[in-house]
Amino acid sequence: MKLSNHTLLLNMIIGFCNKVAGWPSILKDLGYKVDWIEPKLFNSEGERVVPDIMLTSNKFCHSLIIECKGGKSANKEQIKKLSRLTVESIKDRASIYDPSRLNLDICFASFMKDSENIIRLTKKYSFPALLFSDTQMRREGEFKSKHLNEKLTDAIHLDGYPPTNYIPFTSDDDINLIASYVLQEIVSITLKHSRDDEITFDTEDILERIFPVWKKFDIEAKKKLRNRVDNILREISRRKLNEYLKKIKGRPTWVAKSLQAFRKECEKLLEDLGKKYTIQEKLF
Repeated sequence: MKLSNHTLLLNMIIGFCNKVAGWPSILKDLGYKVDWIEPKLFNSEGERVVPDIMLTSNKFCHSLIIECKGGKSANKEQIKKLSRLTVESIKDRASIYDPSRLNLDICFASFMKDSENIIRLTKKYSFPALLFSDTQMRREGEFKSKHLNEKLTDAIHLDGYPPTNYIPFTSDDDINLIASYVLQEIVSITLKHSRDDEITFDTEDILERIFPVWKKFDIEAKKKLRNRVDNILREISRRKLNEYLKKIKGRPTWVAKSLQAFRKECEKLLEDLGKKYTIQEKLF
């Protein structure tokens, strides 16, 4: 169950904003923190734009919007919409002490092996890029921020393992990966209620427990993830756990009954996932 390249890029960038053992803190050193994941913004033409992540440095009154591309393709229309984002587009979303001094950079993140087409398509707009390999990250092009250019003058060596815990999955990740995380969390909850025969939980609660950065997701991004997890739980309930797991109609709440038996069935499913069986093979 491999994490998608897109989700991996997001985690690596968030890792740059934190102190992580064996991982560079190059953006944290400049004061950057994660403001939003998948923020809904509007550009100068009034067009809706949803970039992957927005970082802000109070130290330099600067926001950095990063669009992560895990493959070789890039949407020309999306790039054009991103190019029309301005400081006014983000001023009310940036966590900054003086919005009147705010500056903005927009860049792309990609793996070096997939970057040729993305660089070609974005060259017209002079977007810089952060290009990753297994051992390094280097800057392509120039930022407006001199502080970023100076910090990223030389390639950054990536000696340790990239962090993957900030965003364990997105709505586009493999169903097996998502199911594994969700089932593990539900089992963890049942263990804390060993004397009870029934528990209730909301999908939002599960996701908040799984994601350290859950509060940074914009409203629509949260909704997309909740719907994805709900759909997976419905299928698991229908195919395998119908006796034990039910959704309360009209509410975002699930009920798990006969907890000891329910937990054993969940553990069987997790064991199957560990053996690299797919959820599709086991359930659908």
